[in-house]
Amino acid sequence: MAVLFKRFSKSQTTKICTKCECEKPLNAFRPRHDRRGNPQSWCIDCLVKRTRELRHGIPAEGRNIAAFSGPTEKFCTGCQQTKPLNAFAKHAKLRDGLQVQCKACHRKYRAENRVTISVKRRKKYVANPEPVREASRKKRRKNKFALKVWRLNRESRMRNAGTLSPHLAEFLMEEQGGKCAYCFANLLKTGFHMDHYIPVVLGGRNEDFNIQLTCPTCNLRKNNKHPLDFLKVIWREKCELMAA
Repeated sequence: MAVLFKRFSKSQTTKICTKCECEKPLNAFRPRHDRRGNPQSWCIDCLVKRTRELRHGIPAEGRNIAAFSGPTEKFCTGCQQTKPLNAFAKHAKLRDGLQVQCKACHRKYRAENRVTISVKRRKKYVANPEPVREASRKKRRKNKFALKVWRLNRESRMRNAGTLSPHLAEFLMEEQGGKCAYCFANLLKTGFHMDHYIPVVLGGRNEDFNIQLTCPTCNLRKNNKHPLDFLKVIWREKCELMAA
């Protein structure tokens, strides 16, 4: 067994795994996370088997791990009940990737401790604001469609003009073929605005049937005009260009 623990040399082309005691080439070992970068004492196969044992709580030998579906239920620490996995929200930092409390208990806790949570978040932001800002920017880039819907709903809530469906922007982008409703520009290149077909100030509703996607230029030019009046402006400009 003394051979298993001999000092590693850079001239070696093989190494003995201290777990399975098999001699294998160096590419069968992961490098250590240190300055030297020497290979680890266990080979990759043994590390994978051990990880599967720890993750699923079952021995890896003689089992088809790929066919193992894992647990289907989890115990909630809030209501002290066992519930299916879809009743728990995701949590990337926990081992199983799910929160310890179910969604209902988590909502109840947030409602009862809203002030405490707000104070903690503010203290965290004041101490180190840049990670919070970067996370916010990343979330906005990832959910740019949903963000536009949220903004329109927030503005219309002040006017009591209705609300929009969460995935309306994606639906309209596919429905319009990615083109502006007025100038047919490519919205993926120019960006897009969610325009009220009949402006809210003219009595239009902030509902799905009254929304269309336009390029930023057309939406800003249209402003609070009636769509027929804005189309007249566009056709007048086209006629002038053709006459010239």
